[in-house]
Amino acid sequence: MTLAKPDISNSSGAKSKKVNSVADKAENFLVGDVPLTTIAQKFGTPAYVYDAGILKERVKLVQNALGSDVKILFALKANSNAMVAKTLRLAGTGAEVASAGEIAVAKAAGFDPEEIHFAGPGKTSLDLETAVAAKISCVNLESAGEADRLARIAQQTGRKQGVAIRVQSFGSLQGSRMRMSGSGSRFGVPATEVPALAQRLATDDAFEFRGLHTYGGTQCFDPEAWSASARGLVELADQIEDDHGIRVNHLNFGGGFGVPLFQGDAEFDIYSAGDALRAIIDTPRGHRRKHYVELGRFIAAPSGTYVARVTDVKVSDNTNHLVLDGGMHHHAAAAGMGSVIRRSYPMVVPDRPSEEPIVEYAISGPLCLPLDEFASSQKLPRLRVGDLLAITSSGAYGLSYSPVLFLGHPLPAEVLVDGDQVQLVRRRGRPEDVLSGQVVS
Repeated sequence: MTLAKPDISNSSGAKSKKVNSVADKAENFLVGDVPLTTIAQKFGTPAYVYDAGILKERVKLVQNALGSDVKILFALKANSNAMVAKTLRLAGTGAEVASAGEIAVAKAAGFDPEEIHFAGPGKTSLDLETAVAAKISCVNLESAGEADRLARIAQQTGRKQGVAIRVQSFGSLQGSRMRMSGSGSRFGVPATEVPALAQRLATDDAFEFRGLHTYGGTQCFDPEAWSASARGLVELADQIEDDHGIRVNHLNFGGGFGVPLFQGDAEFDIYSAGDALRAIIDTPRGHRRKHYVELGRFIAAPSGTYVARVTDVKVSDNTNHLVLDGGMHHHAAAAGMGSVIRRSYPMVVPDRPSEEPIVEYAISGPLCLPLDEFASSQKLPRLRVGDLLAITSSGAYGLSYSPVLFLGHPLPAEVLVDGDQVQLVRRRGRPEDVLSGQVVS
């Protein structure tokens, strides 16, 4: 069945009501129903501000597109704030974690252990012990050696641990901007080795073998490439059942759906991906299997705004410089850390969102390094010291991705807005926090 495809052109942070922040009649940039200027005045800057309404709408979008037979897991690596995670849990997602710390966040957010899956390479003994003790549903194994370590831990507890195998064989997800699979990858198990490992897991008293997992890459804008990866996983599962008599009851297709951040980016056609996925899993075997996708950026990015205040305006050799009180130590992704080509995230002046740009600025934070730059030539309305500047599409890989200890600046506050309700969900840090955990004798 092909589902109706509503217009999703505003679902990634474009300026329309209910999709990221918009201007009200008083020309203020809104998060939910609240002016961002009001939030910044109350909680200070720099700050991350998340719109719960957008989080819930993104979950609904994915559910509508992929269908009720696919369970969404929110990847906490994208945004590890427990109240953001709780909002998504209440909207119907499970959780995908990648460390013992993220297990703690998932538990604080109220996720049932059966709704938590653990993925990621290099799991430590502490990670695995925490996963077993927390009785999480599934650990996605990256190697036979990881299976050995997990078996010893599970045997000590006397509890069977649910496991799946991460498969690396379905190409490197063409069109993705960060590839995490394919030949020679450190992520997952080569397809040729998966059947033998599945046989071992299915007969090991330490495990309950659930199925297979794959994740080809992130920021994929090609639904056909993503669907081809999903098809490959189903074919491998069917082969394991046919050739080895092992039930594969659980398939995790990964995620990586692209989110438009830069000029020229297109929307990921999630309805085309959904149509293809439903056709792939609409089989007698598919009807008895559980199916999952794990999404972080696609759900969270459009919900977030990073707001900072201008601390200095100056001209140097005909270049107009804006210096902000926040920088790459809070929002490394917007500063281009890890990118081959640095491109500017979308920006807006919160109290004058519709004013025509008239000045070209180089925009930086307060850090002592050239990489602390959000834009080299961004056109904006004329700004003064004390004005606010907002970076939108910042709900994913913001604080969770950033070098927050550099130069000892305090952490920004985090705020969650639901309609007209505003809640502080992370207290602003203090300068003395830089000493936290240090031992001075």
